Amino acid sequence: MGLALGFPISDKWGIQVGAGWSRKGYRIDCEPSLWETTCGLKIDLFESTILLDRRVDLGGPVLHLMAGPFVGSALTQEDCLHLWDCSLPWDYGVALGAQLDVALFGNMRLSAGPLYAHGLRTSNAFVSRAENTRTRTLTMRTGLSYPIR
Repeated sequence: MGLALGFPISDKWGIQVGAGWSRKGYRIDCEPSLWETTCGLKIDLFESTILLDRRVDLGGPVLHLMAGPFVGSALTQEDCLHLWDCSLPWDYGVALGAQLDVALFGNMRLSAGPLYAHGLRTSNAFVSRAENTRTRTLTMRTGLSYPIR
C-alpha cells in the first residue's frame, strides 16, 4: 500500500516518487526439526522509490517503463532478530517496473503494472546466518491516476 507522484520532465520522460509499506520475507535453512527444515521471517518496511519514467503513448493507453533506486527502513525493532543487529535496519537496491495507464472518464485514468525491487545490501542486519541473503519483491501496483495541469 502506498502513494506515487509523477512529475513530467518532457513529453516522454518523467520522475516518479513513491512511498509505501512493503512486506519482504526470507526463507533460510535452519536446524532440522521434527516438522520443518526451513525457517522464515517477514519484515515490514517503509519503502521509498525515485524512478525514472519513460512514457510511451500507445494511441490511448500510455505505457510507463520505470527504473531507479529504492530505500527501506524496518517499521519496528521486532523485525530484527537481535537488538545489536538493529542499529541500522535499512535496505536499499534497485527497482524496475512497467505500468499501463488507460483512460476511464475525463482525465481520470486506471493504472496497473508490476514493480520488481531487488535489494543490494546483504541483509544480515535482519537475519542471522544469512551471509548473502538479499531482499526481493514483485509488487502488482494498481490504482487511479489524475493529471494535474
